[in-house]
Amino acid sequence: YHRRLCDLSMTLIWLKDAVNQEGDSRQRDSHWTKWLDDTKIFIRYSLRNTGMKITLPYLNSDLKTDIIVTLYLAPIWWLLGFNLFIYQIITFWLALKLFVSFRNQGTAIRIPKVAVYLFLLIAIYSISLIINLPFRETNRSIGSLYSFSYWIMGAILIIVVYNTMSFEDWHAFVRPLIFIIMTAGCVVSIGIFLWFSGYEDLAFQSPLLMIFRSLETTLVLQQGTTIQIIRSDWFNSALWPRFNAFGPHPNAFAAMLVLVLPLAVALSKMESEKKWITKWAIVGFGTLSLLSSLSRTSIVALALAICIVYILSLRHSKALVAALLVVAALSFPLLSGPLQWFYGLRAESSH
Repeated sequence: YHRRLCDLSMTLIWLKDAVNQEGDSRQRDSHWTKWLDDTKIFIRYSLRNTGMKITLPYLNSDLKTDIIVTLYLAPIWWLLGFNLFIYQIITFWLALKLFVSFRNQGTAIRIPKVAVYLFLLIAIYSISLIINLPFRETNRSIGSLYSFSYWIMGAILIIVVYNTMSFEDWHAFVRPLIFIIMTAGCVVSIGIFLWFSGYEDLAFQSPLLMIFRSLETTLVLQQGTTIQIIRSDWFNSALWPRFNAFGPHPNAFAAMLVLVLPLAVALSKMESEKKWITKWAIVGFGTLSLLSSLSRTSIVALALAICIVYILSLRHSKALVAALLVVAALSFPLLSGPLQWFYGLRAESSH
């Protein structure tokens, strides 16, 4: 440590001499050259003896860091139009890194038991695609294949996380998840202000769409590369604002929130140093973004998921869990009417 400090001091001395040196230009150039040579030697010595390593995301970083960087870059992917394919590419790259790493270590890749159900759904989905693709329109077929890629991506991501992370590693995802929710909430808040100011539709082309105009010929590709923040849609027989962020359309944005919001709330609650205002800001911005998407299925899915998680949290009291399940089963017919009313609020909409 002291030797490295001495080397650093020598470089500073050479810098001072080079600046204060008076004489001809040839002598000044020689001092600068010697200072640069000594600096290079010091950097190489420090890296070699301290074990310092430059970490580049997606190249020599660990898989957890890659996922965190991907979450932080979500707004950039969206604005550039890369969210159409970037997550699939990154997921397959993570799977390749996992395969190469485990192969070099001679370790087998584990598959969680819960993923078996997902693989079963993927198999059913793939059979449905094979049967129905020849009879569907090109745009709908491309959309179905694009949706299928998210099922594959989710299965791969589950395997990557299961093999590389422990429960303690999830604390590292608190900040990026909060960042996504807060950023989405700010976008929606600005959008609400603009909508009441007269901007009923606000959309612009991403740089990717500006370069590749052929993407406009397919509806899914066009939606994925068009940045549409505000749109007006029918809700309860009136024109309401509908907002989107980080996704090709509001339904995809809401589906992302259904996954991110509960996880962010749960992880932030586990962080004792998080202030109460931060936790309420997460809930507030997340709920505002979800409701402003006007995605009926996502709103119902979040409410249903909260009920299921609450019931599962009472697993130590089997009698209470059984009683709640019976009550839920008996009350389901009573909920069919309100659900039909809720889904009918956007009956006039074409989306």
